[in-house]
Amino acid sequence: KLIELIVKRFSCIKQIGTYKKIHNIPIEDSEQEAVVISYYLDLAEYYGLDKDFVVKLSNLLITFSKKAQKERVIDEM
Repeated sequence: KLIELIVKRFSCIKQIGTYKKIHNIPIEDSEQEAVVISYYLDLAEYYGLDKDFVVKLSNLLITFSKKAQKERVIDEM
C-alpha cells in the first residue's frame, strides 16, 4: 500500500512541475518545505511516531519530489 501511495504522490508531483513551469514558479521553496515538515511533525506527534524518522522521510520525499519536477520541466523543453 505504501508503494501505491508513493506512486500516486509522484504522479501528482509531475503535474505540479508542469504547473510551476507554465506559471514561472520556482521548484525550490524552502519556506513551503518547512511548512510541510512541520505538518508531518505534528502528525508524528499525534500518532506517536519517531520525529527523527519523520524528518528523514520527509526530506527524502521532498528531495525526490524536486528531482521529479525538474525532470518533468526538462522533458517538456
